[in-house]
Amino acid sequence: MLKKPRNRYILGLLTCLLTAIVILFIEQDIERKFLDQLSTNLASQLKTADVTTDFVTDKNRRTIKSEAQQPYIIKQLEQILELQRQNKSFASNSIQLDKALNNFISVHQYRNYYVITPQNLILASSDSNLNSLEHLNTNHAYFLNLIWKSETVISFPIKNPDTNESKVYLGTAISDVDGQLIGALIVSTSIQEQFKTIFNSAKVGITGETYAISRNGLLLTASRYNPVLRERGLIGEHENAKLNLNVDISMLTVNGQLVDEENSIYVNLLGYPNYAQIDVVGAIIYNPSKPHFIITELKREDAFSPIINIRQVSIISFLFYCCFLLYMIYLFNQYKSNLDQQKNQLETSKLRLRLAFENIPSGNIISDWNGNIEEFSKSAESIFGYTSEEVIGKNISLLMPKPHQTKHDGYLKKYLHTGNEKIIGSGGQDTNGLHKDGHIFPIHICIGTMVTDNELHFIASITDQTIQSKIKKQLYNFQKMKAIGQLAGGIAHDFNNLLGIAMGNLQLLERTTKLEGKSKNKVDTALQALDRGATLTRQLLNFTRADDTTTSVIDIRDGILGVQNLIEQTVSKKVIIEYNLTSAPGYIDVNYGDFGDALINLTSNSNDSMPMGGSIKIETCFCYRKDNQLITGEADSLNNYIQLTVSDTGEGISLDKLDNIFEPFYTTKERDKGTGLGLAMVYNFIKHSQGEIEVSSELGSGTVFKLFFPIAEETECESTTIERMETKGGDETILLVDDEEDLLTIAKYNLEDVGYRVICATTGDEALKIIKQNQHIDLVLTDIIMPGQFNGFELAVEAMSLSNNLKIALTSGFTAKASEKLINANLLAQYMTHNILPKPYNQHELLTFVRDNLNQKIYIQWQDDYKSGIVPLDTDHLVQSMIINRFYTAIMDDSNNVDVKHYLSELIEYSNLHLKREELILLICDYPDREEHCKLHIKKKNELSQLLQGQYSTQESKVELLKTLKSWLLNHIAHEDKQIAVYAAQHADEIYEALKKDLETSLLS
Repeated sequence: MLKKPRNRYILGLLTCLLTAIVILFIEQDIERKFLDQLSTNLASQLKTADVTTDFVTDKNRRTIKSEAQQPYIIKQLEQILELQRQNKSFASNSIQLDKALNNFISVHQYRNYYVITPQNLILASSDSNLNSLEHLNTNHAYFLNLIWKSETVISFPIKNPDTNESKVYLGTAISDVDGQLIGALIVSTSIQEQFKTIFNSAKVGITGETYAISRNGLLLTASRYNPVLRERGLIGEHENAKLNLNVDISMLTVNGQLVDEENSIYVNLLGYPNYAQIDVVGAIIYNPSKPHFIITELKREDAFSPIINIRQVSIISFLFYCCFLLYMIYLFNQYKSNLDQQKNQLETSKLRLRLAFENIPSGNIISDWNGNIEEFSKSAESIFGYTSEEVIGKNISLLMPKPHQTKHDGYLKKYLHTGNEKIIGSGGQDTNGLHKDGHIFPIHICIGTMVTDNELHFIASITDQTIQSKIKKQLYNFQKMKAIGQLAGGIAHDFNNLLGIAMGNLQLLERTTKLEGKSKNKVDTALQALDRGATLTRQLLNFTRADDTTTSVIDIRDGILGVQNLIEQTVSKKVIIEYNLTSAPGYIDVNYGDFGDALINLTSNSNDSMPMGGSIKIETCFCYRKDNQLITGEADSLNNYIQLTVSDTGEGISLDKLDNIFEPFYTTKERDKGTGLGLAMVYNFIKHSQGEIEVSSELGSGTVFKLFFPIAEETECESTTIERMETKGGDETILLVDDEEDLLTIAKYNLEDVGYRVICATTGDEALKIIKQNQHIDLVLTDIIMPGQFNGFELAVEAMSLSNNLKIALTSGFTAKASEKLINANLLAQYMTHNILPKPYNQHELLTFVRDNLNQKIYIQWQDDYKSGIVPLDTDHLVQSMIINRFYTAIMDDSNNVDVKHYLSELIEYSNLHLKREELILLICDYPDREEHCKLHIKKKNELSQLLQGQYSTQESKVELLKTLKSWLLNHIAHEDKQIAVYAAQHADEIYEALKKDLETSLLS
């Protein structure tokens, strides 16, 4: 069988060609037989016409001869001849003879008669014009000679020159009773009339014609083509075909010549034009002894119409056959293609099923109804340790631990007899599997049934639950950590307030009372305990990552040396600390405080593991990642990590405890010597620094912690040493807002102690009343979480709406991230989360924070004219102006070290968010020029992006940038946003809810 469709078409074409050849041979045979039959028909018609013509001629001869032998004719002629010899008149006798002969020619449809003597004397005639007879006598003497020889003769056609009419004469001799020749009877006749019946009926086919011509080619009989002849001008309108139409006899002959053979018939089937120039086929009978030729003809198109029809039918049938054959080949190819496609799909499906069976993570096993293994997938091999060759044919109980191993057959029998499901057909269950090496491990198994070839089979899908068990344990730990985080967040606020009150009072006591000796030591001990409590709270919050920890780029060497003194103070004098730091700088992006806490926690744990003394090594080196492995190397372009190693020679950690050391509140120390938060905080810190941590330990040989930090781009690093600077006071008015009155009192005392005027409020409502009554407040420092109608964020927004350029700062024992749900739909509140004083704080931290906020310079004085009337948009604009003001303050304080890109990036971030919120407002209020307005937003974004690409190295360029940013913002407010205020006013509630939902989505992302 041919496999390629193209070959089938070639075979089909060859078949068509062979069929065409066969049809051609058959058609040629049919044509040959048809031509033979046509030739036979023409010849047969000619013979019939010739015989009939001869019969009519003989009949005419007999008729005239019989008439000439009539006694009364002979008698009358004898009397006339006698009277003639006597020179008497024979007129009366001629009348009698005329009467008899007229009756004769009338009966036999002759034209004229003549009675003549051998001396050519006319004794009687029906023709008054004897020119024709004279013409006959002159031009056809042979005709009369034959008559005087006592023969009955028919002449050749004779044309009368006077009448231009052609006639044929019949003559016979008249003899007396003694047989003596006494005269001749001659009659003339029209060949057309004599042979009309014969030639009208003697024809082949509908368009056939049979006619006679003279030996010199004159048409002797009437033609059916008179209309054609008239149309061509060959005859007149009322004339019939005459005997003088020339016919080219050579056209009817074979090779243009007549063969001198008597009664020869020649057929021409090639076609030729007849006397009327009509294409015909025909035949001629030639007999030299006869005075005329007989021709039969048939229009060529009619003669060959059967052949033409056969050819047309053959061609149409052949074309139909070819089309049908090719179409059947096409259908077969389609069928074969579909069959092949289905076969391929089936094979592909089988392959997919096989690949799925072999490669899906769950192990698949197929067994017969006795439990003998028939199929064993690769995943099953990985799970149980057996190869398929080792288990196929064996009972599946091989893979089961006791007691299931011995009870397996009973499970199958119970299912086969009762149909009761336990594992088979159910959702599966957790159980244990038996590995090849003998260890038992948890699995989840689902068993189904299938019937093939009337046989029952079982298919088992098995999942190794070892990893899932670990995941469940990790999920449990995560849930526990989440619960701890919720607990930490819940207590952080109140606990920090309590710590702040205690710490503040002790610091006041320390400053206002001259303590000495044991009293001072007790206060210092109490402050250290409070500071440890604050550290514990910070560790809790860092662990839950509820705060928004800021980072900066530091050199890891400086970071380590910056806390060197604190490290050495936390370890025993029996412990030696060794430093082995890289000579090349290594920059990392971390929160420096968390970095120090993590390093102190690690060294503290190492110290606790060496009660009898030992050594701690703190080392740094560069490393790079290759094939998902971190490899130590020299500092070069391949490096992308910095490794910090803290190792000790302590007791070490057992393997069963090593997996739990980063869990919160998990500790190997005695209850009063550790909280279990230190390593959890370290783990949380390294993960939020986008780094990795590894730990290795061996009992009696110490523990090694490796921290890997991604290398940051080199920038101006944050100072890693903290110099205690003298805090400056002032004479500004400050409004303190906090629901914890004791903490409020301490803060008031610390601020007033350096010259500030302080007003206190315990709720947001009370604070708003004070702001409305006092227009000279310079700064509001408010707690975030407070009872009453307003939280700290809401108070800040309301306060700034009352006083355009009022400065607001926030403080909290909780953190910004944990308080995001309080922000609602206000970008101003979100922006203010970057300016929070964390509790508990000491006097130095409080005074520094307050002074920094009061020192903020105003470049854009916020005015009521800038307000559009849409509160969310106005607060957005206020945020943008505050960013520009902070940029201005930085330039005025230290123009050389200002990070221009930082302020521009921050402005772009908030501006993009603002424009997005504004487009949402346009959509809600169905603003008529929304598309044009959105195009302006694109222009605004592009303008800021272009500014970000600029270079600002001089004071003049930075001041010029400030002017551009101010113009950019105020132009946007005055010429764009105020235009939509009228439309937005009607949809205030709808806009607020939409912006709230949009901002919540942004915060979640």
